[in-house]
Amino acid sequence: MQINQQSLAELLTFIDFADTQLTIGFVAVNFTEDRNTLIEILGNHARCNEIQFEILNFADPNLRFLRDEIIHDLKEIHLKPDKKLVLIVIGLEKSIGLSGEYPPVLQDLNFVRDAFRIGNVRGKAMTLWWLGHLAEQQGEYTKAISYLQPALDILQRLKSPKAENVSASLARVQQKVESEED
Repeated sequence: MQINQQSLAELLTFIDFADTQLTIGFVAVNFTEDRNTLIEILGNHARCNEIQFEILNFADPNLRFLRDEIIHDLKEIHLKPDKKLVLIVIGLEKSIGLSGEYPPVLQDLNFVRDAFRIGNVRGKAMTLWWLGHLAEQQGEYTKAISYLQPALDILQRLKSPKAENVSASLARVQQKVESEED
C-alpha cells in the first residue's frame, strides 16, 4: 500500500496534538489490509515514540453500547508511563452496517453524544474519576492526579456528595506520591 504522505502527516499531527483527556478523530480506510498497514506505520513511526496505541475491535453486528464496551476494554489496558494513550477502534463498519434499519450502536452513540453535548459535566467528572482510579491501580500516580483533580473541581462546583469520595481518592494518591519521593 502506498500511503499518501500528506494525509499521514496530518494524521500524525492530529495524534500529536490530541488532548490527553478525550479527543475523537475518524479515519476512513477502504480495505482491511490498508488499515492494518496504517496501524503498523503509526506504531513504528518516529513521531509516535511517546504514544501507546491500543486496538479495540468492535466488529460484533449485535453491538449496542459502544461506550460500555470501550470502558470494559480499558480496564484490561496497562497504561505505559510517560506515554499518551490512543485508542484505535476498528470493526465499527460491522456493527454499524451499511444498509437496513438504524443500528442500535448508532442509537446509543447519538444518546451518549447528546448527553455530553448538553453539558453532562457530572458524567465527565465521573469518567475522570474512573480514569484516575484506573491510573492509580496501575501505579501511574501523576496521571491519576491529572484525572482526579479536575473531577474533584467539577464535583465541588456541582456541590455533589461524590466530591468527598474523589477528594479521598486524590489524597490517597498524593500520599503515595509523597511516599515514593521519600
